[in-house]
Amino acid sequence: MSPTDSKINSKKTRTINQTLQNLEQLQIVFGSAVSNFSEQLIKEATTLKELDKEVEGEKRNYELIIQSLEVTINNQQRHIEQLSQQLAVALKQVQYLAVKAIEGNSNRNSYDAIKEIALEQAKN
Repeated sequence: MSPTDSKINSKKTRTINQTLQNLEQLQIVFGSAVSNFSEQLIKEATTLKELDKEVEGEKRNYELIIQSLEVTINNQQRHIEQLSQQLAVALKQVQYLAVKAIEGNSNRNSYDAIKEIALEQAKN
């Protein structure tokens, strides 16, 4: 082997060794990046699961509130119907009493008029 060949081989060997070192460094950096990215994805997935559970809990809570309000509305509607019926009955009673009062007053006026006529006739 000539000295030139030896230099070329030595240079090739250094280049190959340097390339291998660069590849090893790239593998380390790439492996670290993949590991970090994987950890980040796992954290985000966990966070999304937790948020999903939280949203489901809030949704269920609002559904229960809506159900409760619907029951309250139905109860209040029934109560309003009962009060309306009671009001209708009370109105009929008031009308009946008003008619009786008018009739009674009319009868009283008639009685007073007859009494007055009788007193006048008794004087004459």
